[in-house]
Amino acid sequence: PYGLEVVGFAEEEGQRYKATFLGSGALTGDFDPAWLDQRDADGVTMRDAMRAAGLPGTLGAIEKLERDPARYRGFVEVHIEQGP
Repeated sequence: PYGLEVVGFAEEEGQRYKATFLGSGALTGDFDPAWLDQRDADGVTMRDAMRAAGLPGTLGAIEKLERDPARYRGFVEVHIEQGP
């Protein structure tokens, strides 16, 4: 009687950009638009990195990812630590 959604996140610890919870922040509506203009150590903006990965890299596309919490009964996180 229930659906199941599986989502994989990367860069949640802010290793490349000084922003944490990028993917989960998008799903919860907590993505800071200023993050798109941040630059990594090589000078690549997050927006350009997203586009290079085949993503739109626009705030509008990110905002469409937000989930309605009323549609979910629970959340389980399996975490693999990936820090340096």
